[in-house]
Amino acid sequence: MTKLPFISIVSLNWNSKEDTLRLLSSIVRSDYSKDKYEVIVVDNGSGDGSVDEISKKFPKTRIISLKKNFG
Repeated sequence: MTKLPFISIVSLNWNSKEDTLRLLSSIVRSDYSKDKYEVIVVDNGSGDGSVDEISKKFPKTRIISLKKNFG
């Protein structure tokens, strides 16, 4: 049996709350072992409530919240 590597999944978000929530839902449903990955969302200063919603629905997701959109 192959040993799975630990991976980091990084997603960039800017005012795309619904897309990011769908992505996170998909990741959680994956067959990849839950203790073998971390999810990081980098938010570029969204004004659509993304950070609060992601934090509430996916508390294990690490969020890096930037004050503005750095592109």
